[in-house]
Amino acid sequence: MQIENKINDQQAITPQYILSQLETRVTEYNAKMILKSALVSTGLDATYTEALDKDQSHSLCLALIKKGGPAFQVGTEIYRKYLKN
Repeated sequence: MQIENKINDQQAITPQYILSQLETRVTEYNAKMILKSALVSTGLDATYTEALDKDQSHSLCLALIKKGGPAFQVGTEIYRKYLKN
């Protein structure tokens, strides 16, 4: 719940938060693979752990949406909840 509060207060999204959302839909291994693939496709390092700025968050959500399936669901949910203005 700390991550949830941080996101609501500062609009900061972390790869760890996205990973936790993916893990609710797929196995831990698959969630890590989906996230690493999306991070690399957006030009970030696969081991990136810092809070994402708005542009990075936007790009990562679009990369997840592009992957389809559970990644699509997580990407659209995060985009609608935190990035859509």
